[in-house]
Amino acid sequence: MMMNVQDVLEAIDSFSEEQLRQVREHLRQIDDQHQTLDPEQLSPEEWMLRLRAAADAIREGLTEEEWADIERAMNKGSYISS
Repeated sequence: MMMNVQDVLEAIDSFSEEQLRQVREHLRQIDDQHQTLDPEQLSPEEWMLRLRAAADAIREGLTEEEWADIERAMNKGSYISS
């Protein structure tokens, strides 16, 4: 069953203080992620750290063979010699 926003708001009305704290923390994390995804808002170093972390997260779900296929495809560009 898909909940709409009103259903979520009504459910939140019955939450305990601890549950509300968890919701606030979750929303804060989402908000932080959305605010810092723009590379213009980050230093080049921070942007590269986040880019590498994202690549690592993607790579975790792949086999070595799958990653090698992706790497070969990326290296076929004219700006990179393979």
